[in-house]
Amino acid sequence: KGTGENKKGVTEHTIKRSKDTFEIKGSTTASEVLRNARKAGFNFKLE
Repeated sequence: KGTGENKKGVTEHTIKRSKDTFEIKGSTTASEVLRNARKAGFNFKLE
């Protein structure tokens, strides 16, 4: 599962897998987060 929260124009996406947390800060779209997460070796499915 992934969560996104807007704060003062800054979008934060946090993707949690098991005990690992993959976080990207900045104006990043959800698709970019997923793409970067997969590049980093995170395999997951959005529910």
